[in-house]
Amino acid sequence: MVVNWSDLGLGLSGFLRYCYPGVLFLLFAVFFDDPWIKMKADAIGDNLSIFVTVVFGAGLYIVHRSIVIPCHHFLLILFQRTFEILRHWGRSRADSRNPVVYLRHKGVIFGCGIISYSILRRSGFFERHDELDIAHAEIGLIVMTSEALLLAAAYNKWVIATSTKWGSYFFVAGVFLFIVSFVPAWVQHTVEYLEIKRKDESAAFIGKKPAALLRKAGVPMKKNSCWDPANTLAKAC
Repeated sequence: MVVNWSDLGLGLSGFLRYCYPGVLFLLFAVFFDDPWIKMKADAIGDNLSIFVTVVFGAGLYIVHRSIVIPCHHFLLILFQRTFEILRHWGRSRADSRNPVVYLRHKGVIFGCGIISYSILRRSGFFERHDELDIAHAEIGLIVMTSEALLLAAAYNKWVIATSTKWGSYFFVAGVFLFIVSFVPAWVQHTVEYLEIKRKDESAAFIGKKPAALLRKAGVPMKKNSCWDPANTLAKAC
């Protein structure tokens, strides 16, 4: 049977995201040559082992997307905002180039900034959606690789407790990749901020105003903010 990934709603970005953790798991399992994993793989056979690895990798990706990525996103906001303040670019949220901070400035209440950004990302608000998904998938692969290296370092130190230097190599490489992942994420979020701001301020995107989409999604707005429907001075924001 031939599997068409598009029929499953998965493009190239989805294929990479869901399969890559399983590939990493398989590579490190082979590297460490764990006897327990080898015994289980021999018991269920090669074909089923591959299937289990892919499904297990998909589960790892869901955990990664639900826990690690929000933390990564929060750290990016913190680093970018700190950099802007130190560089005297954004002493107020209005001047920030981060999309979440911009949404907060416009009226999204505290605690709903990342949620609002995620709604815009998944609602078709951004143009060139496929390219956007690929860009985020590439960033996610870097983060997932760093996670795998850090987990491998922990496994090397506390599970098999070997005296080799591989654990240190894995740890250094994992931390390095995690830090590096903020560079493309910073660039990508700045590009998305520019599009949000352009559509928010242009009269040509009446049907795709970010405020209208977020209000339709039920995102609460601060009273008297730029996007508060009751604010008669909203146009001056």
